[in-house]
Amino acid sequence: MDAEDAGGRVGRRSRRNLLLIRQAEQRLAVPAALDASAAAARTMPGGEVFAVRITYHGTPRAWYERLDPAQPYVPADFEREGFIHCTDGREAVSIILTLLYRDDPGEWVVLYIDKEKVQAPIKYEDPAGIYPHIYGPLNRDAIAAVAPIGRSPDGVFLMPPELENLQAMG
Repeated sequence: MDAEDAGGRVGRRSRRNLLLIRQAEQRLAVPAALDASAAAARTMPGGEVFAVRITYHGTPRAWYERLDPAQPYVPADFEREGFIHCTDGREAVSIILTLLYRDDPGEWVVLYIDKEKVQAPIKYEDPAGIYPHIYGPLNRDAIAAVAPIGRSPDGVFLMPPELENLQAMG
């Protein structure tokens, strides 16, 4: 889970990010359960169980727009970390982005990723089961939508809209 260099040392930034993610996991245990898209599966009123297909990944808009759309998506830190960080739950993604990137003044976008279409292995390595890692480049057909994520004047990331609302606007 930690990003290590060739000598097996964990980087200071990765250690800080891991600590922030663990703190967020503890705070999100109850709120994430309230978000309809946060859990890996839900039970419908009739007793049917359905899997949540969408996970979220935030990235700077400038990075995303400079990549070749004909190639699989990889974030800027993919080579160093070896996987793509994702978050299940719209509330959780806004909290994580705020914890890690609040001071980054740039514009950001959120990728809505259909986990059933992802070709690379997906692993949940956190106790809460809401932070999947994609271990490989992300095939573009698994990206259901890309949308800007709003921010408050103090840098807090707002909850992204539901995918259904984006599709209705598009």
